[in-house]
Amino acid sequence: MKKLIMTALAGALLSTPALAEDWYLYATTDKVWYFFNLDELQCNGPICQTWDVSINTNKFHDFHLARAAVDCSEGKTKSLGEFKYREGKLIDTMTRESPWLFPPPNTIGREMIVTICNPNARNPDNYLNFASLFNAVPNVKKAIRHMEQQNQ
Repeated sequence: MKKLIMTALAGALLSTPALAEDWYLYATTDKVWYFFNLDELQCNGPICQTWDVSINTNKFHDFHLARAAVDCSEGKTKSLGEFKYREGKLIDTMTRESPWLFPPPNTIGREMIVTICNPNARNPDNYLNFASLFNAVPNVKKAIRHMEQQNQ
């Protein structure tokens, strides 16, 4: 099922010229796809940071964008800031860091930690290089720029 979703997403999205941005699909539910940005993945010792986006598969203009931090040595994660969009419009912003959380096993949060901290755990079928994420969800790139400006 995941491979079918990825094939459909890639086919629909790769019809436009690709940006040099690599995203990794690390988890799915029946309604949401979860990606992190490999190009923005930066690690300083055991602490890694990247952009994380969750997209409502029924409404591509409903998504949640966050700057995430992961502590690979302790298996914990936190948000460094978040934007929530509904119908392509910003509806909520959180610019303060959240406390560190320890996601339980077999959860989306745990899967994010595993795939960020252990590249060998990544499924090769889940890598996508596409500007198409931004074409499918036009406001993601704008939201990333806005978040970066807020943090400067």
